[in-house]
Amino acid sequence: MKKAVSFLLPMLMAAFAHAGVDVSKIPDVARSADGFVMVVAVDDPADPVGFRLPILRFAADEVRLLVQAYDLPHPKRSQPGLVIHAEQGGATNDVRVVVRRERRRDGTRLTRIVLPSPGYSDLDELRYQIAAALFPTSTPPWLVQGALRAADSEQARLDTCFVAELWRDGKFPFFPALCTDLRKCSGPAAALPGFLVSWMREKRLVKKAFAAMDAGEAWDGSRLAESLTGETDPVLQDRACDERFALLMRRVFTPGRIEPWDWSVFNSRLLIYPLFFDKKFPCNRAFCTFREAIGLSKDDVHVRLACAKKATAMPYLALGHGDDMLRVVKTYARFLFAVAAGWDEKKLLELLEEAEKVHEETYEKSRKDDNGQR
Repeated sequence: MKKAVSFLLPMLMAAFAHAGVDVSKIPDVARSADGFVMVVAVDDPADPVGFRLPILRFAADEVRLLVQAYDLPHPKRSQPGLVIHAEQGGATNDVRVVVRRERRRDGTRLTRIVLPSPGYSDLDELRYQIAAALFPTSTPPWLVQGALRAADSEQARLDTCFVAELWRDGKFPFFPALCTDLRKCSGPAAALPGFLVSWMREKRLVKKAFAAMDAGEAWDGSRLAESLTGETDPVLQDRACDERFALLMRRVFTPGRIEPWDWSVFNSRLLIYPLFFDKKFPCNRAFCTFREAIGLSKDDVHVRLACAKKATAMPYLALGHGDDMLRVVKTYARFLFAVAAGWDEKKLLELLEEAEKVHEETYEKSRKDDNGQR
């Protein structure tokens, strides 16, 4: 067969040229080593890199990461399970990721993804659709989203810290209800699927869940709560979740030191959220940065109230980390209280720049200490 194709290809190319067809516009393909991913694109003579190989590398790396993270069967295929069509000449602001799911006659699945403008595509959505193509068809959207987040160790840590703070503030929902009614989330709420899948990964439940779905079993959130906690009573399941959070809140650290992980956690807290977790600010924002809060607070009392609450919570971030971190926290808290009080914008900018300067100086000092440059 291969000999026949290699024999016919020059004849076909010659026929195209004779007919006036520009053979440089004929799409070419590239496939991953395992055969699961195929990328179809036309090389642009003006672009020596092109789209085919970068997109193939991106998709293949994503598949490999998920397979390794959840110990999934390697998707070796004689026919691709995911075909990505990278178009050219479309609008440069087209971020769409167009998806179509198909079944071949032999029953195997095929997901087609069209990128109208590959250089501007929404990469988060592309990652989501790549994962959805790899996982069973009946995988709930939140599980796809959570699996992507839990496979990234840094993102998983941030999700756990964020959800633990919800629990500490009394905003975490009744655990059995969360397991049965969780959906794909946007903004900070995306930490919830990430947290749950991280727990599932710890218990080695992700692979089992996918195997059950491949076998035709319907997803059952109540069984998830039972599998994670080992309890059948919803009240006891919720209590077991509380006990997990209590353990997570007891992190061992070196008193007086600021570790790189501490900086990651601290930096992730430099955002303002509405007073209620499932609400947005009247300006339709789910959160804002400290700098954005200066402008938004002029016309939105909800932002000022949120800043006041944030200011009172900031000192907890310095506990056990020494005087340097306490100084950083105090400068940020001073700024936040000033926003809450409605101070002049110029003065607020000065306070924020002072806090950012202290933050940067303290970070550099701790980084040099970690490198032994005391």
